Amino acid sequence: MAQRTRTNSEIPVYTIDLAAAPKLRYLEIARDFAPLIGSLTPLFDAIVQNAIPHPYLHKLAKKAAKHCLKRLHDDDETQELRGISEVTGVDMYLLVAFNTLLDCMLGCTSGAVPVTSNPKTSPPGTRLMHFRTLDWGMPGLRDVLVELEFVDSASPDPTAVLARSITYAGYVGVLTGVRKGLSIAMNFRPNRNCSAYSLRWHQLMVLLGRRKSLSSTLRSVIMPGAIPASETWTDDFVLAKTVARLLPAKMAPCYLTLCDGKEVCVIEKDLRSGRVRSSSEFLVQTNHDVISHSSGSGEKNGPDDQDLNRAMLKLEGWLEESSDRFDSVTQKWDRHVRKVQSSSRGSPDQGETTYTDGPVGRSIAEKAIGKPALKRWVQSQQVMGDCTHFASIIDPYNGTIPWIKRGRFLSEPYT
Repeated sequence: MAQRTRTNSEIPVYTIDLAAAPKLRYLEIARDFAPLIGSLTPLFDAIVQNAIPHPYLHKLAKKAAKHCLKRLHDDDETQELRGISEVTGVDMYLLVAFNTLLDCMLGCTSGAVPVTSNPKTSPPGTRLMHFRTLDWGMPGLRDVLVELEFVDSASPDPTAVLARSITYAGYVGVLTGVRKGLSIAMNFRPNRNCSAYSLRWHQLMVLLGRRKSLSSTLRSVIMPGAIPASETWTDDFVLAKTVARLLPAKMAPCYLTLCDGKEVCVIEKDLRSGRVRSSSEFLVQTNHDVISHSSGSGEKNGPDDQDLNRAMLKLEGWLEESSDRFDSVTQKWDRHVRKVQSSSRGSPDQGETTYTDGPVGRSIAEKAIGKPALKRWVQSQQVMGDCTHFASIIDPYNGTIPWIKRGRFLSEPYT
């Protein structure tokens, strides 16, 4: 199907037909972005330099990659990459590396807040909306941003969009995705409780196609049938527990933000374990383990955890930058809640009417903000910076992406 562009964004939208042969699914994207995908060689060099700190190992790593990186764990995704490789002329090992190493180095802000829709829009009502920015120091990737809509032409409703994702041309996994009833986003987590050896071994197994990558796992989670339709989100943490059953036993450290429209939770994932924070009102996650949460919905770590966070993050400036983004969004929410509580009318957004039709109750709906306010929040200087590739608002209740914006700077060379 033909590529199209949103009315509110220059990021193109492509349809991926799951009924088509895997090698054919991404051909249109590959043709349209062939010159840009062809510039993956310097990008691969940059990824290797980030992943392997010792310069003398870079050449050895590249030589080994050409012989060893031949496939992903999933057969369909491997065939999809081979189709892209044939059209673009990009070596398979570069595409495999791109699809398995990229999720190890991305900075992100992700969370959810109750949002009230105008009654003239469709559908009206108040529900939690998932906000998301993705940041990385390779600005050239902004030029290959795409939005994907997955369909199944062999189904009774061949044009129905089954799931959506925001990704890069040449990337077949999911870092940011949504389907009706569930949105999911991955944030890079530099902290870990596992040993360096066990983590490096896991990453090697992913590179060699012996285990699923993070993005491949998340893609399988948002696809139809992953979660039975009978599942309901009624108990505390049920959203996280349900998705957790779909995750592999071993999975690289990360933060997973999940939302279904009335509950949001973050899984702070380690290689073999994870911790959960959950809220029916507001939650935000950046790129550090949450020590405290001023709105009261987060858990507190002990002094040892705080020292570990600072020791691991301060060297690269992660803690300060990540904390600034976290604090910026949290403070906006806290100020908004105080304003609502002090207002005699209880208006959530300067006189807007509160519409309670939707998955959340009246008490939460009274604290809701409007979409324009949420856009201002995610586009603020503290949240959307020079390294931001895109900012977005996702509606998990309806399985849509109502707003997305590319980062401020375009067409810079790779660094």
